[in-house]
Amino acid sequence: MLAARARPRGDNAPPLVPVRFHYIIWGLSGAAVCLNPDCPRHTAHPVAAWSALCLEDRAHCLDCGLPLFPLATCVHCGQPYVVVARDDDGRWQQHADRAREDDGEAFLWLRWSGHVGDDADMEETADGQDDAAATAEVAKTWRFCLNDACRRILPGAGPATCCATPRTVRLTEIVPGQCPRCGGRKGPFPSVARRFRTGDDAATAVVAESLIRVQRVQDARKPAGGRRLLSFSDSRQRAAFFVPYLTRTSAESAIRADLYRVFQKLHTGASREGLPLSLQPERVARTVDFERLVGRYAEDGLAHPMQTVRRFDPTTHDDAYEVEDLRSYGPQARSRLWVTAAVTLLEEVCGSPRRTLRMLGAGLAGPEVFLTPAELDAFGEACPELACPAGGDMHDAVQILLAFLLRWTAVTMPEGVDLSQLLGGANLQAVYVALEERRSLPGAQVCRWNPYRARTSRPGGAVARSPLLSTLERLLELDRNRDAHRLQDLLDRFWGAMRDRQVVYAPGTEPHYQLRYERIVLRADRPFLRCGVCGAVTIHPYRGRCLVCGQGRLGALHAENVAAHRRARYTREPLGIVVREHTAQIDPDQGRSYQEGFRQGQVNVLSSSTTFELGIDVGQLKVVLLRNVPPSPSQYVQRAGRAGRRAEGAAFAVTYARATPHDQYHYYEPERFVQGRIDPPRPDMRNPVLAQRHAQSYLLARFLRQTDADEDQLHAGPFFAPGGLAEQGATWWVKQAEGLGGEVAAWLPSECLLQGASVVRRAAEQIRDVQARFGERLLPPGACWAPSSGTLCGAGSSRG
Repeated sequence: MLAARARPRGDNAPPLVPVRFHYIIWGLSGAAVCLNPDCPRHTAHPVAAWSALCLEDRAHCLDCGLPLFPLATCVHCGQPYVVVARDDDGRWQQHADRAREDDGEAFLWLRWSGHVGDDADMEETADGQDDAAATAEVAKTWRFCLNDACRRILPGAGPATCCATPRTVRLTEIVPGQCPRCGGRKGPFPSVARRFRTGDDAATAVVAESLIRVQRVQDARKPAGGRRLLSFSDSRQRAAFFVPYLTRTSAESAIRADLYRVFQKLHTGASREGLPLSLQPERVARTVDFERLVGRYAEDGLAHPMQTVRRFDPTTHDDAYEVEDLRSYGPQARSRLWVTAAVTLLEEVCGSPRRTLRMLGAGLAGPEVFLTPAELDAFGEACPELACPAGGDMHDAVQILLAFLLRWTAVTMPEGVDLSQLLGGANLQAVYVALEERRSLPGAQVCRWNPYRARTSRPGGAVARSPLLSTLERLLELDRNRDAHRLQDLLDRFWGAMRDRQVVYAPGTEPHYQLRYERIVLRADRPFLRCGVCGAVTIHPYRGRCLVCGQGRLGALHAENVAAHRRARYTREPLGIVVREHTAQIDPDQGRSYQEGFRQGQVNVLSSSTTFELGIDVGQLKVVLLRNVPPSPSQYVQRAGRAGRRAEGAAFAVTYARATPHDQYHYYEPERFVQGRIDPPRPDMRNPVLAQRHAQSYLLARFLRQTDADEDQLHAGPFFAPGGLAEQGATWWVKQAEGLGGEVAAWLPSECLLQGASVVRRAAEQIRDVQARFGERLLPPGACWAPSSGTLCGAGSSRG
C-alpha cells in the first residue's frame, strides 16, 4: 500500500519507511590449490598444472578429498608458489608455525612449472653487503605424495616407493630470497612471496574510506565534507592502532590525488600564464618540471583552507599527517603545502623501478631528467654506441642510465625536506654518487657509478652485484666479464658527460655528486609500456625488451589492464579524513572533545572500543563499521544500532570478518547476529554442581524473605557469627527440608540426579562449614563476635 501511494518529493524528503542494511565482508585467511591431476575440477583447464583454487585456509580439496597446497605469490610479478612445512620424518604439512616461514630448514618454497628461468643479476644492497639469502642456487626437484597417510617427500628422479598406491606431483624448489621468474628481491622481508592474508588494518582502512566516500557531503567547509563513520573494535589496542593507519593511508591518497590533478592542469590544460599549451615552448608542452608542479600545488591548496599536510619529526624520523585549517598557519601555510607536495613527488620518482603503486605504474605520468638538446647531443658524442640502429633510441638510453640517480635517491633535497622521509626513517642526510668509491660517511651514503673501479679487495664482487651493469648488458647485449673493457670505458665516458655538462653537481670539495631536484620532470605524452613478466612500467623502451628483469617483452599498457586501485589512488576525489580514538585509555575530557567533534562533523572517523555501545547519542549517523564480529548478538545489536537512530533514510552496518574461527564461522551463519535473537543467560541445571549452587541461592532468598533482618545483619561479620543469620538459616532449612525440597525439585531437571530434600540438607551443611571457616580464619584467637553490639569480645579485641 505504501509503495502504491508513494510520490516523488525531492532529494531531501524523508523516506516512507526507514531501512537498515547489514553487510558482512570476508577477510582472506589464505588460499590453497589442488595439484591432483585426477581431480574432477581439472577437466575445466586440462593444460594447467593445478586443478582447483580455494580462497580459504582449507586442508583438503572439496572435489577429490586430497590435501591442498598453501598458495603464495611473488610481490613483484605475481608468480604463484606453494609453501609447505617439512617435518623431521620427511613428510610435508600445510599447517605449521607461520611465524617461522623464514626458516629455510623447516619450509619449502616451491613452484609447479618444472623449471627455473635464468638467474637474474643480483642487485647491490644499500649497505654494500651481499644478501646471502638471494644467492642463486641449483634448483632441486621433489615429488610429493598426495596420500594423506603418506605425505612423503621424494627425490625428483627414480621410482616412487613411498606407499602402496603412491600419487605424486613434481615441484621445483626455489630460493625464497629472489623470484626465479622476474628476478625480484625479497628486501627486508623473509621471502619474495606473500601469503593470501588480508590482515585487519589494511582491509578495514580500504572499507572505511570507501564508506566515507559513498555518503553525501554534509558541509563542504568541514573535513571530508562533514561525512562520518563510527568504527568499533573489541580491543582497545586495535582501536588505537587503527587511527594512525587510516590517517596515513587516506592522507597519502589525498595528497597524491591532488598532485596528479595539478599535473593534469599543467600538462593538458591552460598554463599559469593563461596560454594554451599548443602555443607554449616545446619543453613546457610535453613536460612539467618539479618546481612548477609543486609551486602550483601550494597555490591551489591555499584556495581551500582544509588541506592534508604532512609533518616530519626529526627526532623520531616519523611522518605525521593532519587535515588542518591552513588559515591558522598564516604565512607558513604555503610553505607547509610546498613541503608536503615536494616530499610526495620525490617518493613518486625515486626508488626501485619495480614499484607499481605510483603514477608511472598506473600509466598516468613518467619521470625524466630534463636535458637540453645540447646536453643530449653531448651524451651522443661521448657515447655514440647508445644510439643503436636496431631499435634503440639515444634519448631513451640516456634516460635509462640517468634513472639510476633517482633509483639511488642521489638527489639534492629541497628546503624543508629531510632525506629520512624518503628512506623509511634511515638516519641519512644525503646520498651521493662517485665514479669509483662506495662507502658510508657520517650521515651520508656514497654509491659507486663504475663498479670496475672498485677499490676493494674483491672488485669482482662489485661487478657481479651491480644493477647498473645488468642494465648496460641488456641495453647493448654485452657481457660484463667478456666485454669488461668496453663497458668500463662507456661508464667513464658517460660519467664525464654528466659531470662536464653539470647534469650532476658536487655540493662540496669531495668528488661526490648529486642530481639537482630541479631537473626532475614528469610527462604523459609518451606511450606507457609494461613488461609481460615482471610488470614493470616504463616510458623509455629500448629494443622492446624489459631492462628491469631482462626476460620479458614490452607491450602497450592500456587503462583496462591497470589494477583499479592503482588508478583510483590518483583519479578519485581527494579526501582528507580526520580520525580520532575513543577508548577507555584516553583522557575523559579528550574523549568528550572527540565525541563532540564527531557529532559536529569536525571528526570524520571515530575509532572506538566498546565505549560507544551504550548510552551515547551521536545524532544522525548513517554508517557503522565493525572491524570484527562482536562476541555476542547483544553487542552486535548495540553497535549496529548506533546508525539510523533518527529513522531518516537508509542506515548501514558493515562488519568485517577477520581470519579467526569466530569471525569466519559467523560470516557463513550471519542470521543469528543480524536478527538479534538473544538468549537470556541461565545456568545449566544439568550440572549437579551448578544446580546445587543455584538451589542454595534460592533457599537463602526464601529464608531472608520470612525474617525481619535489617541491613547491618547482612554484613559478613554478623551474618556468619554464632547465632547469626547463617546459623538460623541452616536450622530453618533442616526443619523445612521436605517442603523446601519439593519446591526445589519442581524446577530441577532429572538429568542432574539430585533429590530435593538432599539438596536442602546439603545447603545447610555447606553454610555451616563456611561459618566454621569464618570463625577460624577471620576472628583472632580467643575472640568472639557479639551480635547484639556488633563488636569483637575477648583477647583485647576492639570494635570491628
